[in-house]
Order: sequence, then structure tokens, then C-alpha cells
Amino acid sequence: MLHNTTLDHITLHYTTLHYTTLHYITLHYTTLHYTPLHYTTLYNTTQHSITLHYTTLHYTPLHYTTLYNTTQHSITLHYTTLHYTTRHSTTLHYTTLHYKTLHNTPLHYTMLHNTRPHYTPLHYATQHNTRPHYTTLHYTTLHYTTLHSITLHYTPLHYTTQHSITLHNTSLHYTTVHSITLHYTPLHYTTQHSITLHYTTLHCTTQHSITLHYTTLHCTTLHSITLHYTKLHYTALHNTPLHYTTLHYTTLNSITLHYTTLHYTTLHNTPLHYTTQHSITLHYIPLHYTTLHYTTLHNTPLHYTTQHYTTLHYTTLHYTPLHYTTQHSITLHYTTLHNTPLHYTTLHSITLHYTTLHYTTLHSTILHPTTLYPITLRYTLLYYTIPHSTPLHYTTLYSITMYSITLYYTLLHYNVFHYTILHSTILHYTTLYYISTMYSITLYYTPLRYTILHSAILHYTTLLYYTTLHPTILHYTSLYSVTLYYTPLYYTILHSTILHYTTLHYVTLYYTLLYYTILLYYITLYYTPLYYTILHSTILHNTPLHYTTLHYTTLH
Repeated sequence: MLHNTTLDHITLHYTTLHYTTLHYITLHYTTLHYTPLHYTTLYNTTQHSITLHYTTLHYTPLHYTTLYNTTQHSITLHYTTLHYTTRHSTTLHYTTLHYKTLHNTPLHYTMLHNTRPHYTPLHYATQHNTRPHYTTLHYTTLHYTTLHSITLHYTPLHYTTQHSITLHNTSLHYTTVHSITLHYTPLHYTTQHSITLHYTTLHCTTQHSITLHYTTLHCTTLHSITLHYTKLHYTALHNTPLHYTTLHYTTLNSITLHYTTLHYTTLHNTPLHYTTQHSITLHYIPLHYTTLHYTTLHNTPLHYTTQHYTTLHYTTLHYTPLHYTTQHSITLHYTTLHNTPLHYTTLHSITLHYTTLHYTTLHSTILHPTTLYPITLRYTLLYYTIPHSTPLHYTTLYSITMYSITLYYTLLHYNVFHYTILHSTILHYTTLYYISTMYSITLYYTPLRYTILHSAILHYTTLLYYTTLHPTILHYTSLYSVTLYYTPLYYTILHSTILHYTTLHYVTLYYTLLYYTILLYYITLYYTPLYYTILHSTILHNTPLHYTTLHYTTLH
């Protein structure tokens, strides 16, 4: 059925159609202007119940296109507009689409303006048992999208399942993708259920020279992902190679992103070599009103970056803006975060260079409304942070609560944490209330070497009320068997504190309270050993240390 159709200057050269079946195709008010199809081959193509309402195709050239054994059922395109679409030298070699089913797929009010995929070769691409069911694209707009030199080599997709994917009012404006290369990328047993994208906006997205070599995705499961009012503005990806990336048994359950905004995200010259993610589990992660502004990843080499057995359970991020974030070469091994809510968190100008964290465990962490202004961590290394003679093995933090944390202008440059040992460290019910006014904390070229904490226990500890630390340096510090019970520190200010080669053995503080310990300026402790220092049941409150002032104290 063709109603009010205009076909002008259609060119079909050397087109072969074998065993093609088209059932119940409806084209209403379709316009095809200057559409050339050169050397197009379609073998054993089956299309059932295709409906195109008010479809416009302007200046669409397709060169050297090959499709074998394609099946499409119940495809609906309403008010679809394709303007100035250009595809040059598109090649599909040895492409296999087995049991591909598209059921009840409506595309409503879809617009593709000035779309140019140039020189797109797809070599040896394989898709087996692909079933997108009940896919809905409502009011999708693609304006001035450019795809240049996209290469997919030896890409098999096995047993991919997509159920109930919904895209509502999605806008892609001025999106540019240049020179994307995918080499030897297999996707095995990928499942996506009930994905919803509402009012998603992508403005001025640029991707240049992305390379994926030998990427493997095994048994990936995405259940009930919801993205509401997501905005991505001016995202740029330049010269990003991904080599030997492996994702095994990745599970994303019930992820919710509400009102997420990503502004001016830039990835320049980012190689990801030998990136491995094993058994990553994300359960019930809601992200409400998250904002990422001016995130920059420049010249980020992530070599041999490994994320093993990372688990995030019941993580909540409410109203979290991240401004001016920079991350370089981060490694996380066996990181576990359980029941971690982050409410009203603000992170400005954070820089992490060459940071390594091994086997970290955080249980029931709460950060209420946290503010971090602009924090810089450069060349921070945690090597051999050992509980039980392994880098950060079985470090456990239970029920950490941080309320109203504010860190202003914190700088950590060239910090080295070498051979830090934590044996049987337990933090139970640790509460950090109102950690604020921490201005200009600077650790320049500060190595913390051979720091040892044996059997440290913090029970019901309330620490750091309005604490201020101005530039503090700690060298070669050792703490053995430190116990702090019910120790609050209120309104403490430390300026320019230096501790060199300090040793504290068997330090015990019971029920220690320090109220309003203010104004400790330029405290210097050089080569100060404190052996077997024991403070039992020390209570300092109200009288002894009220508004204490120590200026220019030096102990050598």
C-alpha cells in the first residue's frame, strides 16, 4: 500500500534480491528523493508487517551493501524523517544474523538529520539468536549526526537478548563519531531487560579514533535500568584505544538514574590496556539528581588496570554534583561497598593520579551532605598496605558515618604510601560529624613509609568536630596496637605540623575527650620516638583544654 508516494531519480545498480518476502508493508505519505543504491545484495530477506507513516528519505546513497538471511517482524515507523543521509562504502562481510526477531517495535517521530556514516566496514560480524522484544523509541531526534570511518572487525554477538527497551523523547544533537575501530569484539550471552530512557538529551557529543581490540563481554546482564531526564552536554572522546578489555559476569540490577547531568566531559588520548573486570555486581543503585560538570580525563594512560570482584550493594547517591573531576590511572582490586548511601555530596576539582587500592572493603558507609572543594591527589600510591601480608587484604570498615564533611583546597602532591601494614584493623560504628573548615591541607612530596597499624580498634569513636589541619607532614610513622574508645575531638586546629620518624608503641586512649583545642601553630616533632606510651581512661573535657593556644612549639 503506497499513499501519496513520490519516487524521484532512484538508481538501483546490480541489485540482487533472493527469496525476499515482504508482508503487509504500509507506506503512507512516503517521499524518496535521489536515492541511489549501488551493488546492493539481499539474500533470503524476510520482513513482516512493516509500517512506515509519513516517512521522508532525502538524498540517501547506499553503496556496496550486503545483507544475508535477515528477518524482521512487526516493525513500525511513525513520522520518521531521514534528511541528507549518506552512507559510503558500507561493507558487511560474512555477517550472520541468526534468529533475529524484532517484535512490536514502534519508532515514533524519529528524526535523522544530516547523518553521514562514511566508509563503514563491518567485517566478519556475527549475531546469533538476537531478540529485541517490545523495543520502543518515542520522539527520538538525531540532529547533524556524523559517523566517520567506523570499523568493526570480527565482531560476534552471541545470544543477545533485549526486552522492553524504551527511549522516550531522546535527543542527540550535533553528535560526531570519528574513526571508531572495534577489533575482535565478542559479546556472549548479553541480556537487557526493561531498559527505560526518558527525556535523554545528548548535545554536541564528539568521539574520535576509538579503538577496541580483543574486547570480550561474557554473560552480561542488565535488568530494569531506568534513566530519567538524563543530559549529556558537549561530551568529547579523542583517540581512545581500548586494548584487551574483558568484562566477565557483569550484573546490573535495578539501576535508577534520575535527573543526571554530564556537562563538558572530555576524554583525550586515553589508552586502556589490559583492562579486566571480573564478577562486577551492582545491585539497587539509585542515582538521584547527579551532576557531573567539566569532567576531564586528559592523557590518561590506564595500563594494566584491573578491577577484580568489585561489588556494590545498595549504593545510593542523592543530589551528588561532581565538578571539575580528573582521574588518572586508578586501580581498584577486590573493592567491596555494601549499603553505601551518599547524600548531597559535592566534589569539586578532584584529581587522582596513579592511585592504587587493593582489596578494600567498606560496609554500611554513609556520607551526608559531603562537600569536597577542590581536592588534588597526584601520584598517590598505596603499596603493600597489608593486613595479613597482602596489599590491603580484608581491610574492613563497618558502619562509617560522615555528616556534613567539608574539605576546601586540599592538595596531596606526590604522596607515597609504601609498605603500609594494617593487621586486623577493625573500625566499628565510627562516626565523623561535621568535619569542616579543613583549609589548605597540603602534603607535598610526603612519603608515609613503613606505616604499621597492628590490631587497631576504634569502637563508637566520634572524631573531628570542626577540625582544621594546615599543612601537615608525617614521615615514617609507626603505631602499634592503638585503641581509641569514645574519643571525640572538638574544634581542633593544627597548622604546619611536621612529624618525622615518629614511633608510637602500644598507645591506648580510653574515653578521651578534647573540646575546643584551638590554635596549635607550627608544631614540629623531629625524630621523636614515643615508646610504650599508655593513656588509660583519660578524660579531658570542659576544663583542662578549653581554648588552648600553643604557638610555634618545637620538640626536636
